[in-house]
Amino acid sequence: MAHINAPGGEDKGRRRFLGAVAAGIAALIGWPVIRSATRDDSTGSTLAGGPSSTAGGPSSSSAATSSSTVSPQSTTGATATSPATTSTTSGTEVAGTTVTSAPPSSSATAGTASPSTTKSSEPGTTSTTLGGRGTLALAVVEKAAWSETPDASGFRVQDQIRAITIHHTAVALVANRDAPARFRQHEAYHRSQGWPDIAYHLLIDREGNVYEGRPLWAIGDTFTNYDPTGHFLPALEGDFDSQEPSAAQTEALASVTAWAVNHYGLELDVIAGHRDLAATSCPGSRLYSFITSREFTNAVAARTARGVELTYLTGTAAAELVESIEA
Repeated sequence: MAHINAPGGEDKGRRRFLGAVAAGIAALIGWPVIRSATRDDSTGSTLAGGPSSTAGGPSSSSAATSSSTVSPQSTTGATATSPATTSTTSGTEVAGTTVTSAPPSSSATAGTASPSTTKSSEPGTTSTTLGGRGTLALAVVEKAAWSETPDASGFRVQDQIRAITIHHTAVALVANRDAPARFRQHEAYHRSQGWPDIAYHLLIDREGNVYEGRPLWAIGDTFTNYDPTGHFLPALEGDFDSQEPSAAQTEALASVTAWAVNHYGLELDVIAGHRDLAATSCPGSRLYSFITSREFTNAVAARTARGVELTYLTGTAAAELVESIEA
């Protein structure tokens, strides 16, 4: 007997089969979608379900890029700024860019400038001026600016300077405005003794101003029993048995001495006080203790190493300087 299916049974079986297939397909497709919609992105953003939020999709990629973009940071966490608008005191590495300060002014390179030889006309300052890192400029007031007597004659000529002998005038000086008048008094007295001019080559007042005395090529004079032939004679105005030499005086003396050492090709051991050569207290106990100290020796040595250039302040400028000192 032949077997016959019941009406509708074939359709039901077909529907069950198709349903199983559909469920399988749904299972295969639905699970990844649900998982993607519920996970956290590595940036902390939750990706929404649907095609536009699927990882790797164009829209999600753009959104992620936008949300993770931040301002450039320095290595310390500070926001970097443009080198053109950043003010610093030294070169600094910021986010891979070197940030520097504004270009230095021309004055920052003064250490390499040529030595200055300009002579100061301002009173009350040392006559030695700094010329960059090179030589020192030593300005000397010409004799005509402070002396009221005509040029002298009758000097004995020196063949060679071989020593430096330091003197004081042995008359206390309190007010520096009296210094030029004192020099004129010394000059007049020395001439009254039959000498052609004031005994010393260079004179230093309490403010460190340096004045020309008798010519450098002329032999000096002395009331004591040493022969000044071959001696360069600087003298400080004052009595240094009773008063201290000023700092400006000792600084100027160090420069004058260093100039002579270099100019005449001398050694430091030829520097002496007048008392080292004759029976006298000159240049005064207080000045003598200074010129025999290591401080003075070091000051002269340092200036000798740098070099000192002697220049003369002349004419109207010299006369005005002396006038301002005496005012």
